[in-house]
Amino acid sequence: MNAYKILGVTPTSTDAEIKKAYRRLASKHHPDKGGNTANFQEIKKAYDDIESGKAERELKYGSRPGPQARTHNPYHKVSAEDMQDFADLFVNRQSRAFIKLDAQISIRNAVTGGTRYMTIQTDHNTAPVSVEIPIPIGTRQNETVTYPNLVGNNIDLHVTFHIIPDMIWTIDGIDLNRKENFSFWDLINGATRDVDTITGGKVRVKIPPLTQPGTKLKLKSLGGHSRNNHMIRGDMYVEVVAKLPKDIPESILSRIKDL
Repeated sequence: MNAYKILGVTPTSTDAEIKKAYRRLASKHHPDKGGNTANFQEIKKAYDDIESGKAERELKYGSRPGPQARTHNPYHKVSAEDMQDFADLFVNRQSRAFIKLDAQISIRNAVTGGTRYMTIQTDHNTAPVSVEIPIPIGTRQNETVTYPNLVGNNIDLHVTFHIIPDMIWTIDGIDLNRKENFSFWDLINGATRDVDTITGGKVRVKIPPLTQPGTKLKLKSLGGHSRNNHMIRGDMYVEVVAKLPKDIPESILSRIKDL
């Protein structure tokens, strides 16, 4: 048996080239992906034989560098080559493969759920796959969700969601906080205002006369949902922000100066 010929490499190939060829063939011929068991065993034995003779090969042909470390770009189309370490787990330890992905989502998607489309290449010999990834209701910051066999071929997706900071909304557990501008006169006289909710609807809030800036108005059960029980819902808090008018009557300014 010519181990190098089976993997399609030569004794002068680098460690990275040999390992890459092995992973590609092992993934292609793995029985769990419909491959031939005998071919898979032959490929694995060829790689083991090459590895066992690695010291001798290096003495003869020189040291061969290993694969370079990779950094993950969340906007990059993830391929089997990018996930070499996970391919090792698939070939050597597990009956299923998995690919890790990062996805950025809005606060609204994190609270109400939604979908995210991503293009993934799972194998060098197949075309990229476009998949619709459901975003669970109540997704937490940096939470990893597993999607079994979403792209087929017994490949699971492990997607870590990153919530994009928002200019208006913040999340505190299952409670939501937002800021709302009120004029100087509203704080003095009191006011009623329709305020946007996270779902895009409106809710009417009322501030009493002489409300202080920074006051938080609690709107019960208008916050986020519990991740484990969607029937449990947090509250929504509206923080009163004072917005001074551009033109203040001189009569009022003179009174303030006299205080």
